[in-house]
Amino acid sequence: MSGKHRVVAAIDFGTHGTGFAWAVVNEINRDMTQREVFFFDQWSQELAYAKNLSALLLDWDGNLEEWGYAAEELWHTEGSATGRRYVSGYKMALQRNLSHGAGARVGGGDGVVSETADDVQDLIRMCLRQVYRKAVDLIERGGIYKEDDIRWCVTVPAIWDSYTADLMYQTACQAGLPDDRERLILSLEPEAAALYCIVKGEQALQRPGQIFMVVDAGGGTVDITSYRVENGRKLSQLATANGSKAGSNYLNRYFVTEVLCDRFGSSFIEKVSEHHATDLYELVRKWEGLKRAVTVTGAKPLMLPLTAQMYALVSQDPSALARFEERQDGVVTAIVISADEVRAVFEKVVATVVDEVREQTARMRTNGGSDGGEIAILVGGFAESPYLQERLTAHFTEQKMRLHIPPRPSAAVMAGATHFAYDPSVIRARRAPLTYGVATSMSFREKVDPKAKRFTDEDGRVLCTDRFDMFVCNGDPVDTDSYERRVYVPVHSEQTGLEIQIYATRDTEPEYTTQAGVDHMASLSISLAKSMHLPRNERAVEVRMFFGESRVRVEAKNMESGESTTAEIKWKPTW
Repeated sequence: MSGKHRVVAAIDFGTHGTGFAWAVVNEINRDMTQREVFFFDQWSQELAYAKNLSALLLDWDGNLEEWGYAAEELWHTEGSATGRRYVSGYKMALQRNLSHGAGARVGGGDGVVSETADDVQDLIRMCLRQVYRKAVDLIERGGIYKEDDIRWCVTVPAIWDSYTADLMYQTACQAGLPDDRERLILSLEPEAAALYCIVKGEQALQRPGQIFMVVDAGGGTVDITSYRVENGRKLSQLATANGSKAGSNYLNRYFVTEVLCDRFGSSFIEKVSEHHATDLYELVRKWEGLKRAVTVTGAKPLMLPLTAQMYALVSQDPSALARFEERQDGVVTAIVISADEVRAVFEKVVATVVDEVREQTARMRTNGGSDGGEIAILVGGFAESPYLQERLTAHFTEQKMRLHIPPRPSAAVMAGATHFAYDPSVIRARRAPLTYGVATSMSFREKVDPKAKRFTDEDGRVLCTDRFDMFVCNGDPVDTDSYERRVYVPVHSEQTGLEIQIYATRDTEPEYTTQAGVDHMASLSISLAKSMHLPRNERAVEVRMFFGESRVRVEAKNMESGESTTAEIKWKPTW
């Protein structure tokens, strides 16, 4: 990927927080281990931190009033009396098939987790626009660089499908980022984190042949990928990513659905969420502070004092009050959460993380040929949880792996994405998430191909139509700097052009483009007008598919005239 950019900048848009980092493109920064990456960490919060909250405060008409920590403060102090709406946790609604289902609506507008926002793209656009403007303002300060000098990188979860990643690209463009594939690229979050760990000096990760896993545990998702270190500090992905909606924000959700709904009843909590959202938010914020110190071995009861307003609301509801008194043996001034309840809340999230890690371990070892001695890297905001650290340490010790937690794990993705923007070729190979191919005609196979697909061409050959000509198979390694190539010729002599139909499927052995689960993704038209003087079998069209970039790209070229055309895959949702 070439370009005249003089600065690279990465925006790490997260469920909980969003921030940006940047680096100047120059000779000094050519070596990634010596590269200076700048962060902005003055987001109006009390302590310096590289991310602002992804929270938004909207007015009655849905227009942005404030965002980040400032939005949280304004909403917390003034509440929803003016018709304002406070939203957070909306990122994960972009891919709807990752829903956790029941209970998703509880606390939807109070900063717990919202998955029901139909306008999620607008919300993401609002947040990205604020970060983008701040980044441009900072980089342009001093008058050396302009916005046109910047190549941007936006991070996306590895478990998002290609359709959702494409939505993210479109939304970023709507937020003001350049709609230019040379100047706006996407980076998988755990992939970026892996680059960060190499740069931060984990010596084993700079040794060719070393196999390692990245567990990126954020607010919304846990993404897990594995890699082998190649010569020149390049990485080859060993297995397709897996993961789940098992980020730290879901501890907040289960605090609401498992603890608060148990104490007061679901109907009471839903009523409070709708009419007194700031009071529910205050309880969640207190839980947010306490959960950061919870450990596996030292789990103990937690106490969350009720605010005077929350106590008044409970007292006004006889049913909720009676339930509260019964559940707490008469204690009504605070919510007392037993050690077993604390562990149960954590396990609803952490057990999923461990299961996903176990799955990636099996894939990594199958494809990498290893059975121990690998390194596991834990990054993301959730990586700072002692409970998660202890559970994963126990798992990896059992698997004869070593767990490494780098400095500033919450900033790993942001910094790594900056390195990726600087030099995308540092990722040498990825794993294909789907099987890709082209519809073509092949020799008819008696007793195998359906008779309805049989036809005879003008040379007397018996052919089968709608055959799936595979370019790459789901799960196969694909080099980022190479492509797959096929050559096609027209079936009929009077054809003045070829229509190349591109398909994709999760199936690893598709036979026909018409079978279930095979989706049409794109079309290319290439003219044969300048090669009609040639015999039909010499009117060749070369089709190339490039899989190593952030998007699959397809090119078709008339090999006689040199005319070419390109197409980008138009992804379809997987839900």
